[in-house]
Amino acid sequence: MCFKFLFFELKLHRITAGCATENIASIKVLEKAGFKKEAHHRKILPIRGQWIDNYEFAILEEDHFKSALE
Repeated sequence: MCFKFLFFELKLHRITAGCATENIASIKVLEKAGFKKEAHHRKILPIRGQWIDNYEFAILEEDHFKSALE
């Protein structure tokens, strides 16, 4: 992900993403990219005829640049 473009060029302050709670690979990718888990939405995603739980993640501009300095 090119956070530099999103935060500097597009002037975004916050980026959100979500994934199914059972999708361990996506959770790991989001956490490695610096996203923080903010919410657990119950039975919100209609997948294969079932309602699936979802995690909501977000990264703030200040979070990204703080981690870049570490």
